[in-house]
Amino acid sequence: MMIGWFSSLVGLLVFLCLTLKSTNATDTILQGQTITHPNTIVSSSGKFELGFFSPGNTSKYYLGIWHTVSKQPIVWVANREYPFLSESSNLIVNSEGQLVISNGRMFYEVSNITTSRINNTTFARLLDSGNLVLLDQISLEILWQSFDYPTDTILPGMNLGHDPTYNKSWSLVSWRGLEDPAPGSFSLDYFYGYLLVGKGSQPYWNGSLDEFENRTSYESFLYGKYCYVTWGSVHTSGIMHMVLDAFGQLMIQSWSEDDQIWHTLSSSKCSYRRCGDFSVCNITSDKPCSCLRGFEPLSTNNSSEHQTSYQGCVRKTNLQCNDSVQNHGFYWMKYVDFPSDPGGFDVNSALSCKSACFRNCSCIAYAFDYKLGCLAWFNDLFDLKQLATNDSNGKNFYLKLPASELITEELIKSSTFYQLITLVDKVDS
Repeated sequence: MMIGWFSSLVGLLVFLCLTLKSTNATDTILQGQTITHPNTIVSSSGKFELGFFSPGNTSKYYLGIWHTVSKQPIVWVANREYPFLSESSNLIVNSEGQLVISNGRMFYEVSNITTSRINNTTFARLLDSGNLVLLDQISLEILWQSFDYPTDTILPGMNLGHDPTYNKSWSLVSWRGLEDPAPGSFSLDYFYGYLLVGKGSQPYWNGSLDEFENRTSYESFLYGKYCYVTWGSVHTSGIMHMVLDAFGQLMIQSWSEDDQIWHTLSSSKCSYRRCGDFSVCNITSDKPCSCLRGFEPLSTNNSSEHQTSYQGCVRKTNLQCNDSVQNHGFYWMKYVDFPSDPGGFDVNSALSCKSACFRNCSCIAYAFDYKLGCLAWFNDLFDLKQLATNDSNGKNFYLKLPASELITEELIKSSTFYQLITLVDKVDS
């Protein structure tokens, strides 16, 4: 009798503490509380945020988790196959102790705990690891966690592979598109030290985790022919994740506080200098490496894509640039990720940046970014990446080429070209 009374008292005290804490903390959803767009909860140290989002220009709403430093990318989606069409949808810990999304007409059960394990004292909390957990208020036992149901992203502390002891498996499935979180064509699994990317039922890419990760941030657990890996560490310095994008590219990305963007540390498609100098790596292509416009493979004797992609490319026509001759212009590339090792000019407008690079014979490319200012490249170009059209991370990039490389058949057929020739004739006469 006393034991039962004492347990009830403990449960009441824990509940009151959590209730009082919730008035100041924003990381917890108590039973009966709701989260409705645009309200969110934030982990205790402010590292992760949970709320509803609508990707791109769509009117579909999903429950997701993202880094507070950048809402893109979304690192976890609860209802990726079942979007809600109303921004009035809400997340609640219902009377049965389950996490549920509802809009009054339909509902989606996020957690899937067996009835015997839940009670009316459960609550949800977003941890600083990015893990959304459903806890028992008395025992603080984790009844359910989002880390067991990854989407396309692995955060430090998450597992990948298979654990036969508890009969659990963890894998990634890409988004269907840049604005569609539904399961896409690509999947990531882990087997005995190797990362395996599949496209449908066919192998697409595989690589050693040792080489991909440089053996710096994972712990493996092997059980006979089965194994799983815990990636990273909750104590890993910096903000990072591993993501399988909609085009089958597996990347490790790290957030830079200096320039406020994500940097790709490792990639299954566009790894460091994979395509060589003066080439571009297209993340949407199955054969990603190709020479930049106005360039050709360094070795014409090697026709293999694999061979030439590593050796790089050279100019077809050298630039003619000196004090008296500047016979060149710029080729505009859209939706790119900048090459490595940029320099720059101390100017404050896109036009001034273009002019500075045009006049400087050592400058071979430029870009103007409102955060980073005027960027310029003076040596070999490498690690230029072509992103998908309309990718919000894409930048404009301008490559200096001889005038002969900028005149295309389409331009010659256009009225603009004839106007240009006429104007030149008038100036010459």
